[in-house]
Amino acid sequence: MPPPLTFGSGISTPNEPDLWRRDLLDNVQHWIDVGEPDADRVRKACLRSKRVTVLPYGRAWAQWWKRHEKDISRMERADVIALPWQEVGTLATALPRTFTWQVNTSDGALYIVDHRGEMTTLHPEVIKPFAG
Repeated sequence: MPPPLTFGSGISTPNEPDLWRRDLLDNVQHWIDVGEPDADRVRKACLRSKRVTVLPYGRAWAQWWKRHEKDISRMERADVIALPWQEVGTLATALPRTFTWQVNTSDGALYIVDHRGEMTTLHPEVIKPFAG
């Protein structure tokens, strides 16, 4: 079983991802950025990690991808996965101050049981697959 994902230090530390997985020797195995990083940031992440995943968000992610597709498509260690943001937005409505979600994956789908015990299924779209 691989080590768990952990949160990076946040926006105050620009050289860290939003989430990452490190091995027992503290090497970065998987770097995950949520947002729309520029191609330079993705390239630098690929130099530090065996795998880099970008989860673009919002209504304008398609424009972000048009701007960076040529560069990021050449990066074997990178993949780009788009979440169905309308469903994500529904999950995020009326969240209490503290909550717990249970998330499972199977056959490319995410199964999320929210703080109320209701299950939502998300089907992410692989925009650029990991080739590394």
